[in-house]
Amino acid sequence: DVNDISKFCLDIIREETSAGRTPNAVVLLCGTNDLKKLIANPLQLRSNSARAFRDRLSRFIRDVRDASSKETTVILPALPTHKIDKQHALNVVPLTFFLDIASSAWDSQKKLVADAYGRSSFLCDKKKPEEQNVNLLRIPPAVYLSLSA
Repeated sequence: DVNDISKFCLDIIREETSAGRTPNAVVLLCGTNDLKKLIANPLQLRSNSARAFRDRLSRFIRDVRDASSKETTVILPALPTHKIDKQHALNVVPLTFFLDIASSAWDSQKKLVADAYGRSSFLCDKKKPEEQNVNLLRIPPAVYLSLSA
């Protein structure tokens, strides 16, 4: 989830910045685990709601910029539910309807956060960063730091 990604990656971003390699973009691939927490614990709505997810995303963007630069772009890609093909185990009615609704709710939170912060983007294109001819350092589980100028 976003909190786990923050705990793991912010120190790496700080180290890269202090070494003179400030990232010009951070891509945060998130939402699935946050959504699973809501499904697993629906009674803990306050900490697992869409609003709580949006608040965690906002805090992450502020923390990334504090750790690196106010000019660092944060990119929030949509959940890749479009890749579920006809043969996939998750392609079962009514599960597919639920997945579309749930992922849309989370993706709408990403769009709200991206729109609220300058130099932030919500991507619906779902194009992989590796396919965009950018030199990337991949840091598991979910952050890409661009090393290109």
